[in-house]
Amino acid sequence: ASECLQFARYFAMNSALLLDTDYNLHWEQGYVPQYLIRCLNFGTATTWYANCFDHILQIVFWGMGLYTSVTDRDGNAYDGTWDAKKTVALCTYEFVVGELKAHGLEDVRKILTSCSAQIEETRKWSNYIKHKGGIDYKYLAPESPFEIYFVPVSEVMQDSDPAKTGNMPELPDKQFAIKDFKSPIKVDIDEQLSELKKAHLALHKCLSDIVSAVDYDAHTVQIGTKKQHNIT
Repeated sequence: ASECLQFARYFAMNSALLLDTDYNLHWEQGYVPQYLIRCLNFGTATTWYANCFDHILQIVFWGMGLYTSVTDRDGNAYDGTWDAKKTVALCTYEFVVGELKAHGLEDVRKILTSCSAQIEETRKWSNYIKHKGGIDYKYLAPESPFEIYFVPVSEVMQDSDPAKTGNMPELPDKQFAIKDFKSPIKVDIDEQLSELKKAHLALHKCLSDIVSAVDYDAHTVQIGTKKQHNIT
């Protein structure tokens, strides 16, 4: 989780960099390549922040023994024969906060729910990037100057029949227009960089609080006398 947070920070800082060096991006190419790389860094930072939260959930899932309460998609309850891959696949936000409530761990539950609320926008962007075709960035590309249509042959023949119309063929019906995919999420990175900063601070606090809440003493192995260091 800590590594995810640092990776996200790196890309967020690069997204905020208005002008990269001429060595990395030749200035003679104009600002569009500079802005494109900034947008790519923004999206990458977004994904790493979301990954960080997923790892925090796994810390709680494993560290507080919640995994022993999972059931698989066939309704089978967890048993010790399951491997880690199968078990962790059932680690979801809803399951973790639900089990924390069931176990009376309200303080830890509040830490997670508070963090989730503060990074909701960032997680939404990440979800669209990973699962829904991505997000669009304002000012990165102009609107297309062309309209493209796919018109069935029967429609073309009907519109071009002089006996029917006596005029030139009509313009295609809008129902036949072919439109490029556009994400419903459109981000102005210069306005939304503050969201990445907010996400970073929230995740840093959340991770610190969760680490403090895990009872690491319960997982230590003591070697020798009490005066010697414990090995975690």
